[in-house]
Amino acid sequence: MKRMPLAAALLLPLTLVGGCSAITSALAPSVPSIEVGECTNLDTPEGGTEVTDIPTVDCASDHKWEVYAEHKVDDGDFPGESSLQTQTEDFCVSEFESFVGLPYEQSIYEVQYFYPTEETWTKADDRLITCLVGSSTGGLKGSLKGVNE
Repeated sequence: MKRMPLAAALLLPLTLVGGCSAITSALAPSVPSIEVGECTNLDTPEGGTEVTDIPTVDCASDHKWEVYAEHKVDDGDFPGESSLQTQTEDFCVSEFESFVGLPYEQSIYEVQYFYPTEETWTKADDRLITCLVGSSTGGLKGSLKGVNE
């Protein structure tokens, strides 16, 4: 089953499904950080899950996910979770082929992504969409860049 989604506090698998999760805190929320080219073994939930920490691993070792693209959303009012999730899915799918070398729909690899929640948007100035490619079962070694070229 192909999967997608993740949010700068939400982790979602790409079956293009959404999920909502609320943080209740008076303090600025923690915004997880992982950069293009980094890998992780973060587990894939079955729906939207907030993530506050993303442990990285060496991409040469066994891993599940690799960050392949990022996009900063324009400032302004929070666009709403549905709109932001659609923007994120569109961006991650559009960047997939140039990284992997095959359209997402034809690939065996899954996509996950992070995008801001309303709380991280307003309290932590979070505007970053982060796209990850990989396999929820893991066992990947090395980068997936150009793997299907």
